[in-house]
Amino acid sequence: MEKIKMPEELKREIRFSDIYVSVKQFIPDVKYTELKIAMDEVDLDELFTKAMERVKVREWRGEPIGRARTAAEVRKAHGLDKNDLAYLVYVDDRPVLFQPHNPFNPLESKLTRGNIERVMEEHRKRVAFSLMRRDLTDVVVQHILRYREESGERR
Repeated sequence: MEKIKMPEELKREIRFSDIYVSVKQFIPDVKYTELKIAMDEVDLDELFTKAMERVKVREWRGEPIGRARTAAEVRKAHGLDKNDLAYLVYVDDRPVLFQPHNPFNPLESKLTRGNIERVMEEHRKRVAFSLMRRDLTDVVVQHILRYREESGERR
């Protein structure tokens, strides 16, 4: 898969202080400079691309999901009319979410033919970003440990 550029609005959600707190759980004596060097080495677009590969979304086609045995049971459980749209989010080919409305805009909460593709792609990016943030901590920790090993620093 070609590398996907992480949207700038998502990059702005990465807070150095959050990463610091996460990394401190693994490396309690981490120094600011080590964290800065490690963060500068991380290719966020590559991490985001790997996360995007793990996330799939598709429009719900009326099949039973979860414990519901029929589409009618699914519709009833989620308050959907016969013609209402919904979609499914998968991570690593496992269904993780049934989404019967637009979670990003309360003024445009109903999914329509005009917005469902855009909403599904936004949701895919958000889920991938969440996965990427978890991976980011691991990658930063690995960079710091490698840096310490290469510099001969013992802890």
